[in-house]
Amino acid sequence: MGLPIVSVIIPVYNCRDYVGKALDSLAAQTFRDFEVICIDDGSTDGSRDVLEAEQSEGRFASFQILSTSHAGPGVARNAGLDVARGEFVLFLDADDFVEPNLLEHAVTKAVALEADMVIWDLWEYNDAYQRDQHPPMGTLVFGDLLDAERAKTETCSWRDNPDAIFTSFQNWPWNKLFRRSFLEKKNLRFPSLRRTEDCPFTCLALVQAERIALLYERLSHYRVARAGSTMSNKDSHPFDFLEALLMLREGLEKLDIWEETKRSFSEWAVQSAIHNLITLNTVEAFLLVFYRLRKSGLRELGVLDRPIDSYRAPFVREYLSHLINDDCECFLFWWARRGERLQDEQHALFDATEASWVAAQTEANALSKKCEQLDSEVESLRKELTNLRSSFEYRFGVRACKIPRAIKNRFSR
Repeated sequence: MGLPIVSVIIPVYNCRDYVGKALDSLAAQTFRDFEVICIDDGSTDGSRDVLEAEQSEGRFASFQILSTSHAGPGVARNAGLDVARGEFVLFLDADDFVEPNLLEHAVTKAVALEADMVIWDLWEYNDAYQRDQHPPMGTLVFGDLLDAERAKTETCSWRDNPDAIFTSFQNWPWNKLFRRSFLEKKNLRFPSLRRTEDCPFTCLALVQAERIALLYERLSHYRVARAGSTMSNKDSHPFDFLEALLMLREGLEKLDIWEETKRSFSEWAVQSAIHNLITLNTVEAFLLVFYRLRKSGLRELGVLDRPIDSYRAPFVREYLSHLINDDCECFLFWWARRGERLQDEQHALFDATEASWVAAQTEANALSKKCEQLDSEVESLRKELTNLRSSFEYRFGVRACKIPRAIKNRFSR
């Protein structure tokens, strides 16, 4: 058997209830030439049993199970990279799943455009409500690099828009297909952080890829609101995001492209700081991160090297202003009031949407009644036609018409 075209690498830690769906989505792929490499990162919930059952079932041509000692998803992915044989690499988180045509479309695009990377759009899958939802507006902004029409036949690189390379594509590895030879040539590996380990890896790939292809399709489902995920346990490693961003800055400086990319980096760094600070779950972790950012973190990241009003997003400018100038109590007060304002805006949006729905429903009901009226009129006309055809006058007329028709036919011969 020859080498597979794609190596799918899945780090698994305590995802017994989810990894089966991830594997089912791979088993349903229309493109079949791939291997699956699962890395059990010291699971204690029976995830290993699910993997071994899958291996015994034999749904995949090649299915490997590796083991690491709860060292984090970055170390687990590196273990998968060490044994990967495919021309391309797809990283899939154990609690996510993908569309059946993902590999077919991504590989076709990569081959056709000779791409180092292929990036596609996604759905968020809300685990609490068990349904897909749109990610927050601005999560992925492909158009800053390449619009949908040009993306059909062209690739892009960070040089096409250095100011937007990081904010356009995020630092997730799981909505991207990587050419393995590209990863090896650039010596791209995940750092051994517990969280945000994907930031240096993915972002340094983004600035070293000569050809990035884009798919304007939602092909991945990213699970959110899941208890026990690394995102929900970030308080145990509150500074990992900061360390990851500093690693990225160091990498950009070593590549001698810091000056060209620092604007996009600072935009991304502020957004990352916002997200990580406001999603912490304990007061202790919040205070640690808040004062670290205030004391040295923002300066180390280079966020303060440019005026606040030069940042693109209005919310980022507002957030930075409060983070720099407010003490902790005032910052939290502003954040709470902002939450109330957003809630009011959401209620207003809901009311407007509900009003539009009511208006649409009213119009639909009126159209339905009109259709019923027309159906009634058609039925009435049908009955009149039936009565007409059964009447003496109609039958007499039909027979009477036969005589001149017969005479006409005779003379026409």
